[in-house]
Amino acid sequence: MRNGPNRRQFAGLLTAALWAMPLAAQETPPATGVYTLDQERLFNQSAFGARVLKEFERRSGELAAENHRIEEQLKTEEQSLTERRPKLPPADFRVLADQFDTRVESIRSAQAQKSVDLNTWAEDERKRFFTAVYPVLLTMADELGAAVVLDQRSVIITSAVADLTDQALTRVDAELGDGAPASQQ
Repeated sequence: MRNGPNRRQFAGLLTAALWAMPLAAQETPPATGVYTLDQERLFNQSAFGARVLKEFERRSGELAAENHRIEEQLKTEEQSLTERRPKLPPADFRVLADQFDTRVESIRSAQAQKSVDLNTWAEDERKRFFTAVYPVLLTMADELGAAVVLDQRSVIITSAVADLTDQALTRVDAELGDGAPASQQ
């Protein structure tokens, strides 16, 4: 009889342990070796990405202000030219109007190129970030025994424990900092 309650207690403990195993497994990384990473968040929330985004916003604001100043100057110049039109011979006015149009097109082209250059700089910085991050992520994947790390945008359903983004952010910031070239630090 003495063995009866002990067996029941053991069976109860075993059952409780088996039921608890899935709960414990939810708190540890998946055993399958499949992980996810939010690349957008990794870039945007890293010190490197934050520096790039801040610099992009600053430069974009400066370019917008410059474009506004130029636009106001050109409006003033165009108004002046319009006011002078009745006083000028048509041929002289046509020469001035053509010169003005040529200058406006040149300015527009130059300003558009500045915008393209700014976007190219931002994209180059993003590429530089992911090139620098790759070895960090590779090391993390090796340490975790990951068979694959997928971008979260390509995953339909995932568990939070499979997400490496927070760990990667900590590691990337520690190893890369803000990624500014030495001349800017």
